[in-house]
Amino acid sequence: MRDFQSSEELIDHLRRNAEFSDEGYPSEALLGELLKVASLADTTRPDYTLSYYRNTTDGTKSGLDAYSSERDESATDDDASAEALTQLRLIYFISSDSGDVGPVTSKRINEAIDEVGNFYLRCRQRAGLPQDIINIGSDSLLDIAEILRSGKQDINSIRIEIFTDLEIDPSAEYIPQRTLDGRPVQVEVFDPEQLRQSWNNQQHGTADDIVLNLEWEGGLAHPVLAVGGTEDHQIYITALSGTQLAQFYGTYQLRSVNENVRAFLEFKGKTNKGIRETIDLHPEDFMSFNNGLTMVASRIESQELSECPHDNCEETHGTLDEIGARTNAVSFHDVQIVNGGQTTAAIYHCWKDGGMVEQVDRLRVFAKIVIVESTDQDERDLMVAAIAKYSNSQNKVDPATLESNLQFFKDLAAAADETSIPTGSFQGGTYWYFDRAPGRYNAQARAEGTAWAERHPADQVIDKFEVAEVLNCVDGRPNEAQKGKSGSFVAYRKWMKHRNRIDSRYKDQKPRGFAFFGSNQWSSGADYDDFEDEWRGTVASIIVIRRLKQLLDPVTTSWMRTISRRYVLAMAFQAFKSDWDLAWKLQSADEAYARVWGATWPSYDSFEAWALGAQRHVETAMKASLRTHPGKGENQRAQMHTTWERAEREFRKAKR
Repeated sequence: MRDFQSSEELIDHLRRNAEFSDEGYPSEALLGELLKVASLADTTRPDYTLSYYRNTTDGTKSGLDAYSSERDESATDDDASAEALTQLRLIYFISSDSGDVGPVTSKRINEAIDEVGNFYLRCRQRAGLPQDIINIGSDSLLDIAEILRSGKQDINSIRIEIFTDLEIDPSAEYIPQRTLDGRPVQVEVFDPEQLRQSWNNQQHGTADDIVLNLEWEGGLAHPVLAVGGTEDHQIYITALSGTQLAQFYGTYQLRSVNENVRAFLEFKGKTNKGIRETIDLHPEDFMSFNNGLTMVASRIESQELSECPHDNCEETHGTLDEIGARTNAVSFHDVQIVNGGQTTAAIYHCWKDGGMVEQVDRLRVFAKIVIVESTDQDERDLMVAAIAKYSNSQNKVDPATLESNLQFFKDLAAAADETSIPTGSFQGGTYWYFDRAPGRYNAQARAEGTAWAERHPADQVIDKFEVAEVLNCVDGRPNEAQKGKSGSFVAYRKWMKHRNRIDSRYKDQKPRGFAFFGSNQWSSGADYDDFEDEWRGTVASIIVIRRLKQLLDPVTTSWMRTISRRYVLAMAFQAFKSDWDLAWKLQSADEAYARVWGATWPSYDSFEAWALGAQRHVETAMKASLRTHPGKGENQRAQMHTTWERAEREFRKAKR
């Protein structure tokens, strides 16, 4: 995803996406794009239904643009039929396409709020539906009007959301809380700048400006206890109030949750029932029933050490990282939640939408906060990833998932975003996508919409495991790729570390040489590796191995399939590496062989024939390995470098 430097730039981007939408009016299509952006910051937002409506009767205006309904978390289990009570979201769009001009004033915002309220009352307080809705209303508008009229859903509370693609007057004001038909109403306004910040914030996953403010009213700081650490990190423990945590999450939303952890945290929109019940009925017991949180931060801002029972306190606790040192913390900086994200989100939603402000204020949550001070960003990312891994040990987390934020992978993903397939091929103008963190592609496809998904088709998605697999192979280590997804990735990362070098001729002193494809070792400045070349070469390798899977799997014994295609990919790169980029340019191994690759292999008239011939050398090597190592299984023998060396020798003999 790209960053936007201005709200106008974001709106232009969304407007272009909206042109490919199937929605009716231009304003509806653009609103749909704005709602997707809003969901980036709060993944618990429910799905919406567009339902454009404007009416003026006897001088009274009514209007609506979209709606949604969900279970109302403020309904406690003491309420009758609590599970059936709903919160209704009514959405209004102040759109430049409909004649509105900016900046949007207090008067216009409040007019929009009143129009939504009038629509609600017109439908809710009539024996039958308004005739104009019956005559010209869309199916979705008829649905919401009927819901309101008949009371098919027992509406417990209402949220009115005002969206606009126009600048809002800084002095604009509105009443955020009110009542409608005896029901509580929460009002929120979404302007382009707010949405731009939400968009950009969700792209980076960085914690550089995320501050956990612990200062109480009157300037009092919050007590924390140092419980140990190392040269690399210090550990503090404390009990946070529910209100402190809710306000923190309300400010930063999912940015406060480490990106490594978001991959396997599922925020579903409905607060966990057990957590909600504890908050509502037994808030004082929350810390006893809940495992608490683990956070990481870069530094602590504190007042002074509190009184200590030791006579020689200064000598005993010379620094805050000594066990038992107590201090009053004002704030922690660059904070990320690495364990307890679901708990935090649950507390926030009970506090914001659930009518449990008093209960949330009474509860306490145990928190462990680890200060990681490293100035080397990659080292810090690895340390944070390790803390995330072991803090979430109840979840099966693959090491590759926890390295999603390494700068190399970020740079490779950025290159993928900028490198379209050459025109002339069938897929020309589309993009291959690097899914560096699990779920990243699906989340971006939902956020960007149909037009983006068409330019980034699902069959052109590559994850880190596939990158590791093909890079191990083309580097002449297909036996390493045979060690399973995690083992293959570990081998790839080890290979990257061996290639890491710093060229003393350049002042930036950035590590170089990670990239395999292209002439990268003497690059300078920001582009310290040729990531576009790396991406093109990686995609070419993916194209070849996927074609080998199609060609070899149907004629290969099941246990030999992965061995065959990985070993043959390594052979293919040896044979065709001088023109490897041709697979990228043509998006086809078969076409590359027909045009150039096959010239040096006249005995094979197609890539398929060549691949089947290469596979026979793999089978020969595996049989020889069986004679040498009779006690080892097939996969164990395939993981041995000696097996690959045999296959490689047989392959070279055939070439001669």
